[in-house]
Amino acid sequence: MISKNNINDIKASHLCYGCGTCHVICAHQAITMQYDNIGRLLPIVDEKKCTDCGLCRSNCPSLDEKYIQLPDTDDKYVGHIEKVYIGKASDNDIYRNSQSGGLVSATVKYLFDTGKIDAAIMCKVEDAVEYTAKAVVITSPDELHSCQKSSYVPIDIVSALRQAEVYKAIAIVGTGCHIQGIRALQNFSKKYKDRVKYTLGLICDRTLCKTCTDVLYGNQFKDQTKRIVWRDKSVDYKKARLLIKTVDEQKVVIPRWQRFALKNPFTNPRCRICFDKLNTNADIVFGDPWGMSNVDWKNGMSVVITRTQVGEEIVSDLTAHHQAELHEAPLGEVLKGQHIEKRKKDVSSALAYYQRKGWLIPSYAGLLHPSKENPSQSKLIDRFVRDALLSKDEITKANRNYLRMTRLKSSVKKVLKMPIMIAKRILR
Repeated sequence: MISKNNINDIKASHLCYGCGTCHVICAHQAITMQYDNIGRLLPIVDEKKCTDCGLCRSNCPSLDEKYIQLPDTDDKYVGHIEKVYIGKASDNDIYRNSQSGGLVSATVKYLFDTGKIDAAIMCKVEDAVEYTAKAVVITSPDELHSCQKSSYVPIDIVSALRQAEVYKAIAIVGTGCHIQGIRALQNFSKKYKDRVKYTLGLICDRTLCKTCTDVLYGNQFKDQTKRIVWRDKSVDYKKARLLIKTVDEQKVVIPRWQRFALKNPFTNPRCRICFDKLNTNADIVFGDPWGMSNVDWKNGMSVVITRTQVGEEIVSDLTAHHQAELHEAPLGEVLKGQHIEKRKKDVSSALAYYQRKGWLIPSYAGLLHPSKENPSQSKLIDRFVRDALLSKDEITKANRNYLRMTRLKSSVKKVLKMPIMIAKRILR
């Protein structure tokens, strides 16, 4: 029987985004985070340890019973913004090893070097037979190199606060759901408010469930230690390659279309009702400058959004101390390049789907104006819910077949279009 006082009903309603807040807040250590068959990171409640106190549920940032997650601005999807910049890290080692402009690492390094923090919580991808990404606590800028580049699978960043209890000044790097979790903890306890000094947010369109990595790996380097490099910019930043890379530097390039083809089958429904692509609760937000002008598309740059006075001061100091090369940029380009208007429509449609299903929805959902369902999006959610009941092997096999069929359909379309292309050339 589902308790009314813990997070089981949140999980049952596909409302959990796996941030790890419930894991941290549970005083009885009754909650652990585990991947399910499709690769969502979900809380598992040990009923023997659970006292049904309700803390996990009442502080879940995804449900937001305390109404603290939406920004206090007219446009909830944009939030408060101090300034917008485009640029890159000045340190060539950081920049070359980065996925975009290296500014997250440059900022964390600056915070360490100036003594503003004694620990940072970040994600790290490790070499392993299975794709392995996790939250780590680092205490020195020397550890930054191994934490560079992003991982597009669920990671319970907030959970790492349990390992960071001895530190007094912490910076956290995370997506919107992670920073929402931090905000919930800070609202709950002065301990977290005092210790988490800086929140460095990442722009996030969606997170792909972890089993997509098994599909991408296929039979490449089977049983060998390896990793996925999601966006290798060494050849070209704008058309960055997707690589499988072994510890002895063997590499296989995976066609980029495969990653994009797997987005919909492996998008957690919770991502479809997320308003927070632009990470409205962070001090500083970093992302790719899609659709913007004055960008080095060959080598890579980052867009930087400052949201608080603290964040603006850090960015100003980075520039003043020659740790970053930045110039101001128009907010309108960010909103257009990140497709925020489309996001609003998609979220409204997905919320309508949740309401029809009778699932739990965030407390603030009404302020996001649920509208008519988009039939195409509803079918994608239906498919995900159905697939999530399958075994991991069945999910992997089905999606490998899906990629093969996608490639076949694409080839057929090219053949069918060939006569038309030839005719057009003759007519010219």
